[in-house]
This record gives sequence, C-alpha cells and structure tokens, in this order.
Amino acid sequence: YFSETATQEMLDEWRPLLCPFDVTMQRAISYFELFLPTTLPPGLHHKGFMLWFDELINLWVSVQNLPSWEVHLVNLFARLANDNIGYIDWDPYIPKIFTRVLRSLNLPVGTGQMMVPRYITNAYDISHVVLWVSSLLGGPSKQTQAQLSGLFNSITSFFHPSNHGRWLVSQSVFFINGYKTEGTIKKLTC
Repeated sequence: YFSETATQEMLDEWRPLLCPFDVTMQRAISYFELFLPTTLPPGLHHKGFMLWFDELINLWVSVQNLPSWEVHLVNLFARLANDNIGYIDWDPYIPKIFTRVLRSLNLPVGTGQMMVPRYITNAYDISHVVLWVSSLLGGPSKQTQAQLSGLFNSITSFFHPSNHGRWLVSQSVFFINGYKTEGTIKKLTC
C-alpha cells in the first residue's frame, strides 16, 4: 500500500511528536503502530524498519514506568518480529522482553507491604506478547527458549488451582494463545 520511501516520510512527520513528557507521545506511537510498514522484502529493510528500530527499541528499554503508549510499542514490535522472523537480532533485548512480560502479568511477588496501583492490571495485550515471543522462537537465537522456560518456571506456582487472583486471567490467556500459536507453527512446519 505504501511506496518504498513511505517509512521515512512517516518518521519525518511523526518523529517531532516523540516526547515522553507530552501527550503527543501517545499519538505518535499510535500512528507508528498503525502505519509503519513491516513487511518490506529483505532487500528493502534499509528503507523500512532499520530506519526506526534502534530508536524505538532503545526508547522502550529506557522508559520503565509503564506509560500508556508502551502497549502500542509492544504491539508494533510483535508485528515487526512476526513479519521478519530471522532478520532482526533480538538477542540484546530478549532478557528485557521477558522481564517486562513477567512484570505485565502483575503477579504478587515481593513484600506484602508494597502496594501495586490498581490501574496497572495488565500492561500488554497478551495476544501480542504471545505473537512476539513465538516469532522470537523462529529466529536463530537459542536464548529465547531458555528465557521462555524460565518464565514458565517462574509463573507455574501462580497457575496452581489453590492460587487465585487478578493474575489468573492474563496467565490463562497467555497459555491459551501460546498453545494456539504453537499449534499454528507446528502445522506450518509439517
């Protein structure tokens, strides 16, 4: 739908809105999520995601206070990973990705005196997280499988029938979508 130069044109138009301390940040990230092309052929990656990937992933890594626009950035990264399996080196970010996924599940860990605000119930859309993680499994890195196993080991006790809380719904969706995505991947590889 877009020309080869569309990515640069979008960046020129919306990059001035990127200010984490202003309400325009939400608008810019939403536009990026909706319109940035991620399905360019490998020969055109230098005119596509390579123009913005480092800047946006570093922004995501550096801002850690769960801003409202972070959800849109995660959705964009999930789409990018799914459309470009094996073309992006996610290794430097994989531990951070899984740490943020674990944090977004809002599990009651730590001391009982630390209160988590009620408005932070689920930072990410779990279906996008599952898409992102399953796309990372398709790349050359072996680090993703180790981190995923660690994540499952971390949340196993919270999925026990005797434990019940606000985290149960997000975990259930995570496992169900993960199972559906895994089944799709198995069908594609058979």
